[in-house]
Amino acid sequence: MEYPMMVNQGEEPDYKGSMFTTSHEVVHSFFPFYVGNNQEKHAWLDEGITTMIPMEFQKATAPDWQGHVDFAKTFSKMANSDSEVPSMIPSINVDSKGYFVHAYIRPAEALYFLKDMLGEDLFLKCMKDYIQNWNGKHPTPYDFFNTFNRVGQQNLNWYWQKWFFDKGVPDLAIDKVDKDSVYIRNVGIFPLPIRLNIVYKDGSKEEIKENASVWKNQTVTSFPLKGSINSIKLGDETIPDSYPSNNIVELIK
Repeated sequence: MEYPMMVNQGEEPDYKGSMFTTSHEVVHSFFPFYVGNNQEKHAWLDEGITTMIPMEFQKATAPDWQGHVDFAKTFSKMANSDSEVPSMIPSINVDSKGYFVHAYIRPAEALYFLKDMLGEDLFLKCMKDYIQNWNGKHPTPYDFFNTFNRVGQQNLNWYWQKWFFDKGVPDLAIDKVDKDSVYIRNVGIFPLPIRLNIVYKDGSKEEIKENASVWKNQTVTSFPLKGSINSIKLGDETIPDSYPSNNIVELIK
């Protein structure tokens, strides 16, 4: 299976498919072979990590590769359905319809947004510590979580709980807009990054970016406005959102 059997992979129809499969399988040389994993119990410890790690390489190597966009779209659609199961549920109990989201997409999204939150240097420091300390062993998910808590020198349990244990939907919403601020509410359960694109009445534009740490202790946050607005759009195609209808405000006066 995985990297040693890559020669047995089915033929991909195009370059970007071959690039995705090859890079994914090469990372499997670390998970589950350098760091042992029981895929029947917690498949995300190899498939989720292995899906997330080569994402930047894949985007750089094949610019038309839309994997992260497709992941966000699929997760938005599947979240909170009967088939969508949190990644900490034993994988052997997950049906085939929900398995790809359970083992690949949901944990890959969680780790991708975690890297955005911690910064690439700290994220890689945590990941390298995990790989080095658990080489030749069989860590549990709790060993993975505790490594990031320890090396990152912060309690990330609030983040692990939402992304790996709880069931719900990804849903950020524009809660309200007044003359001074725009208020964003996390209606769903997942800590997600915020992307705001604001168009002001004078024609100027502003882009606001905030990582997922903003949701650690609150469900509503606000950002100041620089003047009267024409429109505000929340989110982008790489951030899952099951109810995007609450992401746009347009004022016509």
